[in-house]
Amino acid sequence: FEFWVRMMMSPQLEATAVDVDVEAADEPLQLLVVITDITDRKVAEEKLYESEEVHRSLFNSIDEGFCIIEMLRDKAGRPLDFRYLATNPSFEKQSGLFGAQGRLASEVVPGLERRWIDLYGKVALTGESVRFTERVEVLNRWFDLFAFRTGPRDRPTVGVLFTDITQLKQTEADRRFLDEVLLHKNAELLDAQALAEKANRAKSDFLSGMSHELRTPLTAILGFAQLMDASNPAPTPGQKRSLEQILKAGWYLLDLINEILDLALIESGKMKLEMQSVSIAAVLMECEAIVELDAKRRGIRMQLDATPVRAFVHADRTRLKQALINLLSNAIKYNNEGGSVRLSFNVESRTHLRICIEDTGKGLSTSQIGQLFQPFNRLGQESRSEPGTGIGLVMTKQLVELMGGSIGMNSTVGKGSVFWIELQRDTQPLTQQTTPTLVTAKVDPGQPFNSRRSLAGLYTVLYVEDNAANLLLMQELMARRPDVRLLNAQDGITGLALARKTLPDMILLDTHLPGLSGIDMLRILVSDPLTAAIPVVILSANAMPDEIQAGLEAGCSSYLTKPIHVKDLMRAINLALKLDQAHIDMGQLSQLGELT
Repeated sequence: FEFWVRMMMSPQLEATAVDVDVEAADEPLQLLVVITDITDRKVAEEKLYESEEVHRSLFNSIDEGFCIIEMLRDKAGRPLDFRYLATNPSFEKQSGLFGAQGRLASEVVPGLERRWIDLYGKVALTGESVRFTERVEVLNRWFDLFAFRTGPRDRPTVGVLFTDITQLKQTEADRRFLDEVLLHKNAELLDAQALAEKANRAKSDFLSGMSHELRTPLTAILGFAQLMDASNPAPTPGQKRSLEQILKAGWYLLDLINEILDLALIESGKMKLEMQSVSIAAVLMECEAIVELDAKRRGIRMQLDATPVRAFVHADRTRLKQALINLLSNAIKYNNEGGSVRLSFNVESRTHLRICIEDTGKGLSTSQIGQLFQPFNRLGQESRSEPGTGIGLVMTKQLVELMGGSIGMNSTVGKGSVFWIELQRDTQPLTQQTTPTLVTAKVDPGQPFNSRRSLAGLYTVLYVEDNAANLLLMQELMARRPDVRLLNAQDGITGLALARKTLPDMILLDTHLPGLSGIDMLRILVSDPLTAAIPVVILSANAMPDEIQAGLEAGCSSYLTKPIHVKDLMRAINLALKLDQAHIDMGQLSQLGELT
């Protein structure tokens, strides 16, 4: 086997020949050979060399900066400075210091803070390692640093392993700054949101109040105008023309109020849609029936192309009708005398259906098309006698887009325009809903209620209303119904007491009452077994959707908004009294306004 040895040889002569020349000696030389087995030492040296190579490789390859420093002390043992004994290649990259090895810190880093010398001196003295994050002011850098003693206590050397974390610290500072900015912005956003909510509430309150205040006098204007128009004897031709102008202006003003309220609801995001599968054929038939009279009066010919088979779209039925009626009314209103309006369809897409409304009017120029959907912009039609506000198209566009559809138009000056609405197709529902003419709540038709008509030959109707003009109008209307006896109260508390005392066959109830509101009175009536079965029809100028919903949830059988068409009111009364619609002679009421 192989092993390492250390060999020492020396010649050996006899004592007599010590001083004899070795080369001249005749006797052979003797060698003294001493052999020592040094295999273990060689193995240890190889391992030490390998270990040094590993440490040297590690020392040179690590990304962290590393140095060994020697502390210099005064006679009292206090640290004065330190010298860089060794540095690895990453030292310069991490510290930004060059040529440091063999030099004093005071030379390499002039102005180095005293705390660093004290810190390293304490590590060398105590042998306690330290790990910390600190900023070297003179270098303008942050370091994550680990310092430890590398030699015996009497040899004050310290190893320092460190990483430059300046960028990390800057990132953290930037993040803290951004967090503070974000926190500040969030606070501003919350404040702005609170202000916006307050403004929205103020806007809603203003719109509700404005709607109520405008509808209340309109109720008297339109109500008495309808009564006068259907009076007996009939009004003279001159009076008839005057009444027609009053009614026309009144209904136009009501439409304006409704449009402004709808537009405000859309812009505030409070417009609620009931999306369902809607038959285009059914909706267009209803729309055509509504605008047909106006078209005939203007000499406009209506043309409806064949409706596609199973043409259903995903939409809110009421709002779709509103959008189509707006477009049809404009096509009739701004058409040439003797012109035509054509409804056609584009069914090329499998996913969408396009409804086109084409007129033969004067058409629009490129500049007018660019201003088409701007609110209150009538595109130069202000001087014409046709009434309008310039918000119908704006509202139509927003309604269509709320339903997930799109709207557009093409126009040629002198030839006319084509407006189109495109909506997502839908499948045919199991049962197709129809639109009720009245807003009604669910009322159990089998609930017990004993009519008092048999006692006096009359149905007793209690009307709770604080507005004198509206009360007078109702008295005039009920005077034309010989089967009704009208009672009245001008506040909620009196109305409640009268309802409990007389147990009327039905109650007409305003919601805006002094003392006790109409909604609160309704809740009391519904919760009282004595009056719970009396049908209540709300007749109110409060026309906001949430106000209507509150009335329905409180338990009314119908909710009518002022001003009303007389036929709608009579229909609501008959439904509440469970009378057939032909129960009374409507001959005298046949001219009291068109149904909405």
